[in-house]
Amino acid sequence: MTNNDFLNYLFNLQPTWVALLIFLWGVGSLLIVAAKTKTIKTVLFKNPGIVVGDFFLLPIAGGLITFFYQQVTNPVPVNNPLWTLSIMFISLLLTIFSALRFKLLNILWLPHGLFYLFMSYIVLTFISKGLWQLIHGGTPLLWLIWILVVFAVTTHQLLGILWSKKFPL
Repeated sequence: MTNNDFLNYLFNLQPTWVALLIFLWGVGSLLIVAAKTKTIKTVLFKNPGIVVGDFFLLPIAGGLITFFYQQVTNPVPVNNPLWTLSIMFISLLLTIFSALRFKLLNILWLPHGLFYLFMSYIVLTFISKGLWQLIHGGTPLLWLIWILVVFAVTTHQLLGILWSKKFPL
């Protein structure tokens, strides 16, 4: 199902490794900003949007996405490179919009901006390709995983609205 995706290798890893990678990159990139602004205790470990969303929900979503791809036995081919390019372009636009909207323009935000681009690409690809797969023959387990990922990502976004990442940069 991910044969023509440039992240195919990633989705062949154990889901726990993917979750760990997402945790380390997401939290690590925020830790850089928190350390530089001396807000590790006051923002990084206190903000529910970060603690719940970045520490737990996004890594779990990444692991579930990987597990989903590995459980598909009869993949419905999505071999159109335009699909991948379109999702990458939309992910790039979302990343730029987010950076401008929240004024994350300091160079310290670059690692987290790249993480945002990476995660938005993974999530948008999964939501679209996963739904395409499910419509053409999804098992109850695959439907459950897809719903859990959508729930986790939506919850992370809502937490970010309720408790935005307010680093003094």
